[in-house]
Amino acid sequence: MKSINLYFIFYILLIISLISCNDTTTNAPVNDDILRTDMYGYILGGDFSDWCIDHVQDFAFGPAYPNPSPDSFTVSLEFSSHDTLFLPDTVSLYLINNYIDTIFFLENKIFFPGLYHIKVIIPDSLGFHNVQRRLFLKSKNYEPGDSCKNYGDIYFL
Repeated sequence: MKSINLYFIFYILLIISLISCNDTTTNAPVNDDILRTDMYGYILGGDFSDWCIDHVQDFAFGPAYPNPSPDSFTVSLEFSSHDTLFLPDTVSLYLINNYIDTIFFLENKIFFPGLYHIKVIIPDSLGFHNVQRRLFLKSKNYEPGDSCKNYGDIYFL
């Protein structure tokens, strides 16, 4: 009888330990308001309506990775030579922090046709913790359309 009780206790402890080890929660929010990406830029899911990832008009923007982001992220920009005839494009990349505060990362920077990866480091002094912000891209040569947005949401951890 003692051995049955010991086996029963062992079995209960084993089940409890397996349940506690299977906790898959993370500190990152799981919401569908952002397009979630890993540290390599692979899309994990979420809101596909932001960014311009379908190479519309020979142009591509984003998405930011990783997203959610601890303190830095990277965005990709691609300018094709088909429509621009090798002409440069003037680009600004910025966040709107609130109604009166715009934070520029690039302002009227010239890009020639090609693929660019731009890393943005967010200073801790901005206080971007547990907040969602929208990153905007302003381009002289490309206008946003129904299937191509010149903005995307980023969640900062």
